[in-house]
Amino acid sequence: MGSESVGRPMKTLRRILWCLIALSLLAGVLLRWRTPHLLFHGRAALAWVGLAALVLLGIRCLMMGFEASKKLIPWTRLLLPAVVFLEGLGLAWKGGASLYWQNLRLGTATLLEFALIAFAIRVWLRRKHDSTLLPEDELAQPLSAFLPTVTARLMALEMVMLGGALRFLAGGHRHVDPPGHGYTQKCLLRGLLPALPVLIVADLVALEFLLQGWPKLRWFIHLSDAYAILWFTGLWASFRARPHLVSKNRVVLHHGILGRIELHPNQIVSITPPPAFKDDWARLADNRKVIQLQAPGPPLLDLHLSEPVRPIGFLGLGYPKSRVRIAVDDPDVFRAALGLI
Repeated sequence: MGSESVGRPMKTLRRILWCLIALSLLAGVLLRWRTPHLLFHGRAALAWVGLAALVLLGIRCLMMGFEASKKLIPWTRLLLPAVVFLEGLGLAWKGGASLYWQNLRLGTATLLEFALIAFAIRVWLRRKHDSTLLPEDELAQPLSAFLPTVTARLMALEMVMLGGALRFLAGGHRHVDPPGHGYTQKCLLRGLLPALPVLIVADLVALEFLLQGWPKLRWFIHLSDAYAILWFTGLWASFRARPHLVSKNRVVLHHGILGRIELHPNQIVSITPPPAFKDDWARLADNRKVIQLQAPGPPLLDLHLSEPVRPIGFLGLGYPKSRVRIAVDDPDVFRAALGLI
């Protein structure tokens, strides 16, 4: 009881500090963009905002050191905040040591970038010998030693999503889909992907005319478009690579890389089509009661379970619910595999 009473204020303080750091960084970006020469008490307002962010981050690093000394978090979780703090000191440093700090900032950033890429490649190659875990779970486990659990999972999912997209574009689209109950034949994403390059070209031409005086914004949007194509390609590749699986003692329901549920076949009481709704408000109200694993396009089925289960989603474990809505290309074959036809 005592540890819980102490943990809650610490957790609240952590959230407040991260929110303040995020707000100060956002204020710095806005100042740099709109009024980079604004002065406050004789100094650039941007410098004051940067100093505030640096002080807040220093306080957070001290708190993390205290938590690590109490064995609440591993010491490795201090690495990245400490590196960012050093980067901030390097930016703020004045005098003869500025060159030293610039070299330190450049060196640490480069090393971390190459270390992350090498780490992702190593884990991906090791999967050939150990496939008991999904690639994002294998990546997230060691990353959680350096990052919060949710952040580690998001980073792992992004790496797997982009890696899957590059692999798909490099010839993976020719591979035969793994056995299972797919949900890609009538998927809207299947028809959208070939049209994306055409839409992007039109977007590029329009932006060149509309944003002639905003080169940085124009390049930001161009890079965002390229990233969006990779992201949707990776999502489609995950749809194809992760069908629903039904066996005698195990049922695994997928929504690509976005979510999954593992069940025992005896937990599925019945399978029905989704109910008809009189309006969108009724549909939204019902969606809050259902675990959504549906890809747009294929037929939908509602699986009624004997007890609530927790899905594994983009951010980790979700709320337990006793109804699951999935998409499947052939509902009759899926029902027959479960013996519920």
